[in-house]
Amino acid sequence: EERNDNTSSLNMNVINRDTANSVGTLVQEAAKRRMALARIGMRFGGSLATVQAERLRERASRSRSSESSTEAKASSKNENHDNTTHRVSKLAERLAARGADRLEGFADAISSFESTLGTRGRN
Repeated sequence: EERNDNTSSLNMNVINRDTANSVGTLVQEAAKRRMALARIGMRFGGSLATVQAERLRERASRSRSSESSTEAKASSKNENHDNTTHRVSKLAERLAARGADRLEGFADAISSFESTLGTRGRN
């Protein structure tokens, strides 16, 4: 009977060790997946910021080209061009350009951080 107790206690130790190994492996895999999801989210966020920066730049250039064609029409008809609208358009153009610059900087920072995480994750 004593041998039976030793065998069952040995079996319990093996089961506990296997369970601990399984839990450890599960935790490692969960951490890898969490990191992968975080990196995917960062890539998506960086791409979104880049696309928004491009849209801001396009909007500013469209505003610039439509503004110059409006000025040409106004001057050809000898009409007064509203200076207030012109100033607001210039301000909107500058704000769009600054916003695009900041978004691109943000996208670059995200990309750099994501690369760092990828490098760290492989080590």
